[in-house]
Amino acid sequence: NAREVSVIGSFNQWHPKMHRLRPRGNSGIWEGFIPGVGKGALYKFHIESNHHGHQVDKADPFGLFHEKPPRTASIVWDI
Repeated sequence: NAREVSVIGSFNQWHPKMHRLRPRGNSGIWEGFIPGVGKGALYKFHIESNHHGHQVDKADPFGLFHEKPPRTASIVWDI
């Protein structure tokens, strides 16, 4: 039910309009590529809902590394 999804992080000063993702048809999957993001960069997904303009920043549910609580960003890592 997302209207728009972007990647925000330490590499773009957490700006939600810089790295927008594209929907893959009606699959619910959003995709994109961000060049130059290196190991250790912090990131989250910025999600804008179709419902009442609600916005939320979420960590990567499939990310392997995350900040220690109470911080919540995911961390880019070389595996």
